[in-house]
Amino acid sequence: MKKILLDTNAFTALAYGNEKVREFLSQADKIYLPYVVVAELLYGFKKGNRETKNRAVLKAFEAKLEVTRIYATAETLEIYSEVFLELKNNGTPIPVNDVWIAACAIETGSVVVTFDKHFTNISKLRLWQKLK
Repeated sequence: MKKILLDTNAFTALAYGNEKVREFLSQADKIYLPYVVVAELLYGFKKGNRETKNRAVLKAFEAKLEVTRIYATAETLEIYSEVFLELKNNGTPIPVNDVWIAACAIETGSVVVTFDKHFTNISKLRLWQKLK
């Protein structure tokens, strides 16, 4: 089973027609959309001028059978603390929301689709760029 987790910038790229993201997602049995990504998207929608249209795109995407919105669990909290500590000890901090995204991906055993290179600082993370 191929599990994929989308970062905010990957969802945005997909919404704008990025073929590489679309093709990679077409191979997935399960696509996870973390709560943090949804929150970042909603923020972006609100500050933009196409909120209604963007919400409709998100709703249609989440309606697909293979797409699941996920929330933090007790295990996510443990993983988050380990990842955050690893990054701090290595002197390679990343944005806090991205630590949450990474924790969700590690917990679900998913490959992260993102364009942010700082995710490579997390040793336990599987990234789509490394799979190409």
